[in-house]
Amino acid sequence: MPSVLSKDLDALRTTLGDLPPTGDKGFEGLIQGVLEEIVGIPFRLAASGSQYGIDGSATGDIESIGFECKLYKDEVPKNALLSKLAEISIQPEIELWVLCATCSVSSQREKLMRKVAEETGFETLVLDWSVVSMPLLATALALAPIAVKNFLKRAKLTAAKEKAVEKVLEDIKSDSRFTIAVKHLNEMLAPASIGVAAAHRANERWLKDTFGSYSVDFHGKLTQGFHPILSH
Repeated sequence: MPSVLSKDLDALRTTLGDLPPTGDKGFEGLIQGVLEEIVGIPFRLAASGSQYGIDGSATGDIESIGFECKLYKDEVPKNALLSKLAEISIQPEIELWVLCATCSVSSQREKLMRKVAEETGFETLVLDWSVVSMPLLATALALAPIAVKNFLKRAKLTAAKEKAVEKVLEDIKSDSRFTIAVKHLNEMLAPASIGVAAAHRANERWLKDTFGSYSVDFHGKLTQGFHPILSH
């Protein structure tokens, strides 16, 4: 990566690190807006207190994405990751857990996350700050310029910092590694794949509501005059 961009990325990381960790004007609020713009669906922040492994999640018909934000300089501790993954495992509606961190997550940590998540029944996406390639977290920010601009105004950063952030995000888009990073993000956050997950859950609810109750009007729902449960 060009040395000038590397220095600008370091400055962007420092700016992120100076943000409050929580709330609408903090790192959580920034990520909420960024994911909304990238995925195209609304997200909400979790209430304070026990959050069961997520700082925020998608809302509406698609609730399968949850995200966790970490303002770390050093790598996220292994035990902290395992604890978060355990909390996610008891939330069946979460099918994709996005870890957003201002530090680099090692390949060993990421493989461990994927292994634990797959065994439990959900997927993971790491938006971290790699020091050897284009940081996926920075890529996500560059993909959501409107959300970032709105956040900067809301957080009341100085005009100089606002200008510096906007410049580095434009420079990221011009970097040759940006396209590769974007492809990875699009594959994981594609609305089509998320929609499939939502459709599966809707089908499960319909089947449960339709075939799991003795009080359902089956003639009206299935144009048939018998009850599948009572017919045996």
